[in-house]
Amino acid sequence: MNRSSINDNSLLKSLQEEIKQKRRIAYDQIENQFIQNKSSIDKIARSADCSLDQAFLFCLFHHIGVEKLEEGNFSLVLMKYLMDKKMMEFSSIHEVESFINKNYMFFGNVDSFESMQENFNYNETLRSLSEGNVSIFNNVYLFNSLTIDDFENILNNKEPNPIHEILVDFRFDLHQISFFYNSTMVLRINVRNENCKNLIIERISEFDAVSNENRLNDYRLLETEINNLEDWITELFNNFVREIPREYFWDFNAHRIIEYLILDKAYLNELLFNVPLEAYKFGMNYLINDQPEGVIKYLVGIIDKFKKILTHKMDIATHLMPAFIWMILRKQVVKYFANEWEERFGAYFKAVDKDYMDYIKVYCEIQEINTLDEENIGLLTYYLINKELLPEVELNKLNIYHKYYIFVEKEVQLMNEIIEYEKFEKKLMQKPSVEKMDFNDVDLFTGYEFEAFVEKLFTKMGYLSERTKGSGDQGIDVLAEKDGRKFGIQTKCYGSKVNNSAVQETVAGIAYYNCDRGIVITNNYFTKSAVDLAAKNDIILWDRNMLREKFNEYM
Repeated sequence: MNRSSINDNSLLKSLQEEIKQKRRIAYDQIENQFIQNKSSIDKIARSADCSLDQAFLFCLFHHIGVEKLEEGNFSLVLMKYLMDKKMMEFSSIHEVESFINKNYMFFGNVDSFESMQENFNYNETLRSLSEGNVSIFNNVYLFNSLTIDDFENILNNKEPNPIHEILVDFRFDLHQISFFYNSTMVLRINVRNENCKNLIIERISEFDAVSNENRLNDYRLLETEINNLEDWITELFNNFVREIPREYFWDFNAHRIIEYLILDKAYLNELLFNVPLEAYKFGMNYLINDQPEGVIKYLVGIIDKFKKILTHKMDIATHLMPAFIWMILRKQVVKYFANEWEERFGAYFKAVDKDYMDYIKVYCEIQEINTLDEENIGLLTYYLINKELLPEVELNKLNIYHKYYIFVEKEVQLMNEIIEYEKFEKKLMQKPSVEKMDFNDVDLFTGYEFEAFVEKLFTKMGYLSERTKGSGDQGIDVLAEKDGRKFGIQTKCYGSKVNNSAVQETVAGIAYYNCDRGIVITNNYFTKSAVDLAAKNDIILWDRNMLREKFNEYM
């Protein structure tokens, strides 16, 4: 091994150690914050001076999570519960909130992590864990504060232990371990007597019942409000949908981001998230960080503005507004994109019966579009949901759009395979054509020859096709008509990417020739600006890949 290789290996090892150290610091910061926030509660609740009522409240705040204390309705539910149980007397919500802020919202009586370390013996804690001395509270394993190193030691331990089973799926992901740890309770109430522990568990279950009943009542009130929306509210939501990038309504991860930004920490969010709340939150930081710079800031901005507009215009409580917005948006988005699909492709489905497979078959036979394109499948999915044709579709229930997208996508893929099989079989049964052409020959065409090629291609696809009159063609080179729909086609035989001027010319041309849709076809590819402009103007783009596909199929 030469000196250069040794130096390279040393540098690589140094960088790996540096990355590992930075990651360790990040994990320690998470742990420090967690320990500082909750250690004082653990200490107070186990003290002899802590009453049963105080212990219950400490456990309750651990049970529900600190962030829920910020919910507008939490104080009301807590006051109702405490007074019904004759535990504490309050005369107003303000008194309850003051009580919470004074006693529970401020946990910071630990000066530093170093002082915190003096209060816990980690080795003893680990020994307690390995010996099985861990209690279970509300079906959650309870243990004292541990570091990430401790978790690594536990996971690497091959012997069975109380938390090995519950963390087995997290074995190779320290971030998941940290997430799981931060979402569990560290309050070891089993140091009190068994009767106290059982009574606290019973009270927390009762509180959950009161809280859930209150949430369900509010949810039903919102449903009633939503079922009687005025037209101006519907139009307001349609305009709001137009402000959000379209892909956020059919790309699953992007769809989750919109949902999360609207409902994060919102009252009723457990009833509205499409998956369990804690599972939903996990990984959202990764998704958000993967978005283009500035997009999340833009989305947060317009969502906040929209909330303020609705709060000003409607008599909906502030803490209910996020749920109100998402419940309407989820329903309105279906109608919005179903209507768009109807406008763009409705003519193809006039003779289709009520079976969703008939719709999918007709969709797969639309020759002008890429039937496997994510946006096209997304629009079809919304269209079928709106018609209530898909299995178990009920718009007022907690539907998962992504589930239906996957279902439709799979059916489209299967139908395409059937159609391709039938076409291939038909091709084999035909006599071979004397005229043979290689696809790459299109690159040698003149502009006029490329127009003639596209005209012939569309004729073979079953269209009534003709070329326009050359100069003065108003941006349209070929007109193609089929099933009562007329398409204006601009052809571009280029040696470089086609820019947005071709799209602009096509938009003008289809208006001049009174066409239903416009298509730009090239032997090359399109610039991003051309793709964006085409999407906004509903212009179909055929790049080299799409053209090759049609050539192989029909020529």
